[in-house]
Amino acid sequence: MVKMVPWIFQGIGAHHRCVQYGLNDQPGLSRLNPSSCYTLSDLAKRINCAVDFLL
Repeated sequence: MVKMVPWIFQGIGAHHRCVQYGLNDQPGLSRLNPSSCYTLSDLAKRINCAVDFLL
């Protein structure tokens, strides 16, 4: 499926979910235990994209 949502908004959403679930500390994302091996790196890329855009 193709997502037509810009990376900046995906990054903001990923950050919001991290804050919502209390995963905003550095080892927080690794506590998710995702089923896919690419989930953590994708979330980190999206969050970093949002941070770079805002800076």
